[in-house]
Formats: sequence, structure tokens, C-alpha cells
Amino acid sequence: MSSETHVDILKSRIATDGPKCFYKIKHKSPTGSLTWSSVSYAEFGRDVDAVAAYFIGRMRKDGVPDGAVVGLRLYGLTYSEIVHLYALFWAGYIPDMVSTSLTDPTVILELLNESDARAFLHVPGFSLPEGCGIPTYTPLTDFKNLQEDSNFPTARAYNQNEVAFIYYTSGSTASKPKTVPCTNKWFRSALDSWKSVWNLAGDGKPQDIFKIPGNVNQPSAFHALSVGINLGGAFIQTSQTPKDPIFPSDELVQLALGGGLNRMTVFAPMLIPPILTAQAQLKSGDETILCILQNMRSIVYGGMPLLPVFETWAFENKFPLMNSLGTTETGPLLHCNFGHPRHMIPFKGIDLAFEPQPRLSDIDKQLFKLVVLPTSVNIPHALQCSEDGKFYPGDLFSRNDDGTWTHRRCDGDWIKIGNASLVDTKAIEEYLRTTCSDLLKELVIVGTNRPAIALLTEAAQPDSADDSVRQTIVDRIVPFDQQRFAWERLSVKNIVFVPRGTLPRTATKGNIRRKVAEQLFSAELDPLYT
Repeated sequence: MSSETHVDILKSRIATDGPKCFYKIKHKSPTGSLTWSSVSYAEFGRDVDAVAAYFIGRMRKDGVPDGAVVGLRLYGLTYSEIVHLYALFWAGYIPDMVSTSLTDPTVILELLNESDARAFLHVPGFSLPEGCGIPTYTPLTDFKNLQEDSNFPTARAYNQNEVAFIYYTSGSTASKPKTVPCTNKWFRSALDSWKSVWNLAGDGKPQDIFKIPGNVNQPSAFHALSVGINLGGAFIQTSQTPKDPIFPSDELVQLALGGGLNRMTVFAPMLIPPILTAQAQLKSGDETILCILQNMRSIVYGGMPLLPVFETWAFENKFPLMNSLGTTETGPLLHCNFGHPRHMIPFKGIDLAFEPQPRLSDIDKQLFKLVVLPTSVNIPHALQCSEDGKFYPGDLFSRNDDGTWTHRRCDGDWIKIGNASLVDTKAIEEYLRTTCSDLLKELVIVGTNRPAIALLTEAAQPDSADDSVRQTIVDRIVPFDQQRFAWERLSVKNIVFVPRGTLPRTATKGNIRRKVAEQLFSAELDPLYT
């Protein structure tokens, strides 16, 4: 495994491919047409260097030690925000990447204190509790006139076990997300995994142009950014925003034909709109979107399963699909490597095991629990692992005749919603039972693969299923919600009352069957998301 860090890779790319395009900044005309202006690797390096120098100067004046952990809470969708991320790396700091979906200042301060963050760089309009003792900064709006170079800290000798950056899990445990420290060794294992399966464009071909799947301060997008830099690719800006991650299909046409987009990396649900558009166009004889998707060099997706009806259609129409599965703690684990998207194999160099699980009946398919072994290069920090030294992501698979694996579902009480984030349903249900037992008799949190969670509940009193009760429920759980990610919070409109005794239960223990309940009441749930 190479000893190069993420900073070494960027510096090497700037030195060898300085004139090549690094980023394409979007410009929109009054008529809605898009054009892009290019920033070269050399220009990106100068901007990173200047911003790093600026913040080293500011932070040293404020008493922030060189090499300290620095909290980072940015949307991560623009060129400027990529510059600020790499400026912290460049300056020798350890970014502590806090999600913008966490909004409670007290919870964020608690996370920063746990990681011993000595400074905090954040989006404008946010503030930590007064008197917290952590210096705060906002991104520079104009860094073109800053001076390059500075008295940078002396580069430390490479240490594979040294923490390079800090992530957080997408689901909360004990009222807050779990800290995931990522070492240089961990970063290299993630990058090497992707490099082992990447289909290179070949000499003489146009440059790889990537679409990044969201906030570069989060794992999947940072992986895409790192792989793209390693390959000497460029990144193109889209119209996606923090509140609206989906860009229209007509923009996809402009991105591909006008901007040169040829590699897509997306959360699985984001593939559905262009597939639907392609299907609709085909009915009128238009193959524009179909051809664009077919001609991509790769369409990498993950975070959650793509609905089989769309996945099968895309595969049959020869889209260059690469389904992938990983976790925040481990990085990438399995992929399909352009074969059948539901037939997955482990990434090269990753040590996994599949432990058989008890069958519920003779007709049930044999399921296997995914396990990351202690010998694997991407084994998470010991704090994330079980007492046996193994890491259990909580994913269940079935084995195919060809020896590949098909993802079936998550184990336990965690579900994945439409932005590929995890939700601890049991924690929400327990809080509801504690605070709303006079209003709710039976309840279950659902929302698998949907944009947000919903509550299916039987009212405690037959005539109490109205909007005022829904509002009371939401009001009572405000203290709980303030400590959670936005996608873990329950809204008034997503509370569905069902008739008494209709929530399906298991025959033995009488537990509510979450998946069956969601299917049974799909007619009531579907309108909530339209």
C-alpha cells in the first residue's frame, strides 16, 4: 500500500498536470442556458496555498496550535468550499467534518470538544454557544488577492496510524452521531480499493469529468474527489443545492454535451429521475438522455439499493453501472465492477466474512451477515469495533450461484432513507413512548428508501387522531429532535393514524413488523412524499 497522503496526491498532480482543468464553475444565462469556466490544477494549488496561509496566520494569532483539529461545517458544493477543505489539509490541520444537517449548536460543541477541536470554520449565519472558548471563522468570499505561501508547519513524517480527518456516522446514537477518526492508512485503503476497479479512459481520450455526489466534507463525495484527483480528472459544478440535491434532466444534457460530463457518482435514488426521463423520451422516439447515460464512462452509485425495476432497466439498456456498498467507518466494501449490479464482490484487499444467519422458515432464503475482519486494512478504529475485534456494518446478503453476493437489507432497527442516511428507529420510538404514551397506543417508525421518516400509530383514544394531536406529538419531542440530524426528525404531516389493531405483529413475540407495516399502509404513506 502506498504511503502517499491525500495532500501528497494533490501536490503531485499539481506538479505534473498544472495546466489541466481541475474544476468547471457554472454560469447561468438569463435564458437558462449553462456555460462553464475552467480552473486549472495550478490555479487551484495557488488558491489552496493562499487560503492555507491566511488561516495559519489567523489561527496562530488566536492561539490555535499547528496541527490541531479544526471543526469544519460547510455545504461542500462549490469550488470555494473545496479550496477551504484542502487549505486545512495543506496547512497541516485535521478537519473535523461536521454535517450541516446537524443544527443544534450545543450538540455540535459537544462533538467538537470530544475531538479536541481547537478552532471551527463554518458557514455564515451559524454560531456556537457564547463563551465556548473555541475561535470561529467563516470562509473567505474573495481569496484571489491573497498572498501565496507562508511559514507553514514543518511536514510531519508519514505515520499510517495518524489521524488525517474525522467523520461522523449519518445516524445518531445516544443523542448524537458517532465520531469516526480516519487515519492515513484508512484513506489509502479506500483510495486503493477504488483504484483497483476503475476503468481508465486510456491515452488520447478526453479528460475524465466528474459530478461529485454532494458535500465533499462527507465520505462518498470526498472519495469521489480523491479518486478524480488521483486520475487527473476535473469536476463540474451543477445546480444542486443543500436543500435540493437533484438537478433537472435537461441540465444533464447541458452538463454532458456542453460541459463534458462523462462520469457520474450519485446516491442511488438520484438515478431515478434521469431514468424516468429517458423512458418517457423513448415513447416519443427521443433517445437523448438514454444515449447520454449509455455513453458515460461510469455511473457509480450506492448509499442504498436502487429499486430493482430501475436497476434492471438500466442494466438491460447497457448503462455502465457500478453498484457499491460501504460505510462511513470502513469506506468501500463491495462492488459489482460493471457486471450485474446486484451481484457484488469484495473490493481487492478487503478482508470480509459472511456469517450465516438462522432461517425463519424452510422457504426463506439463507441470509448472511457481513463482517469486516480485524485483518482488513480498512478495519475501523477499535472504538467502532466489537469486543472480538470485528466490525459489523449490519448488512445482510444472500449468496448467488456464481459466488457473488446480493444485498438484502439492514439488520436490526436501523433503516436507510432516501438520502442514504441511517436512522435509529428504536431510539425515536422509545422517546415517543416515553413522552406520548397518553396519545399513542402502538407505533412504528418507517421510511425505508423514502425522503423522510414517518410515524404509523394507533391512537390511545379512538377520537384523538387529528391535527392538534399531531402537533402536540411534535411539540413534545422538540428536545429530542434538536439533538438529531434533520432527516431523523418527525414532521406533523408525516404522522399517520391507523385503525386500532391493524399494525401487523410477529406471531411469537408480538413485535410490530416494520417492513410489513410500511407495505400494508403504502397507500397512506405515498401521498406524504408527493
